[in-house]
Amino acid sequence: MRELGHPLSWLPLTSFHFEHTVRERAWSPGDMLGSMSPEELHARYPATAPTATGAGAGRAALHTPDDRRAEVAVDPFAELGRSAAEFFTLPEPLDPADFNSALLTALGATSLAGLTAETLAAAHTTADDVIGDLYVAAASGGMWGDSRPGGYCRLSTWRALYALMDLDLSVPHGHAVRAAADHRWLRLAPARRTGDFFFGDLSDTAFAVLDPTRTRVAVIAATDTD
Repeated sequence: MRELGHPLSWLPLTSFHFEHTVRERAWSPGDMLGSMSPEELHARYPATAPTATGAGAGRAALHTPDDRRAEVAVDPFAELGRSAAEFFTLPEPLDPADFNSALLTALGATSLAGLTAETLAAAHTTADDVIGDLYVAAASGGMWGDSRPGGYCRLSTWRALYALMDLDLSVPHGHAVRAAADHRWLRLAPARRTGDFFFGDLSDTAFAVLDPTRTRVAVIAATDTD
């Protein structure tokens, strides 16, 4: 397959542990991504409280557009109603305690427009959780889209993970998994009927990623409606 240049030949030949976790999630082909309210999010994940210093760091951040990277990051969400990935650079390393909703809503990200630290809940999670949503989104096809065969769901998910961490595809998969453990990951939940991006109807999902240098933040979000 590699000699023929087949896209699936880039994938690792054996599944990593997190991929088994994805397959064990309670979902079936055709299922939609679920949405969690702030209350549900904080009941299931370790919460992170907003801070004034986080808000200040967010206001000082620079938006660093990268259209190609964003396109790859949201590819699993392509069949959903709306999706976005944006990237930001902080002027100095961030205290992990300030990686929270106050920082995120101060960044000026399109997907978080109209939200405040009070209407956006943020909770600590891991890369496995992000990967699960990416894979299920690609597999479901959204409300009106088409699902993808499993191998291509896996390819889209892996590439999106690389894009979120800004890794070149030449980086070995095992190194990428170890790098993911060095990043900080937040799952986000907007209060229903708040913000300008989320439909608040069928599926709302969003995550933020802080890189190991603590100076770069990625925000990815998707929403769907009938």
